[in-house]
Amino acid sequence: MEVDNEMYLVESVTDYDRHTDLMLPEKEMKKKAEVPAEMKQTSVITKAYKHYKDTEKEKLFFLVEGKGMSVYAAAMSLNINVRTAQGW
Repeated sequence: MEVDNEMYLVESVTDYDRHTDLMLPEKEMKKKAEVPAEMKQTSVITKAYKHYKDTEKEKLFFLVEGKGMSVYAAAMSLNINVRTAQGW
């Protein structure tokens, strides 16, 4: 068989589907254990968000702008989450 022959079928050489069927798996795939439906529904845990009052925000702004404290230090002194204070 010559490849240069126009009658030669290229598909028999470069058939991707045939290649993937004959190829050995590279890594063994492990099946995940099935989780019962009851476990899926009861495993959801919600966390309550902390809502801060306007007076707490005002105290934070006073410490940061008025006293010149860093946002981190002011939030720690007022017991406010640092990421929340940085977002304000």
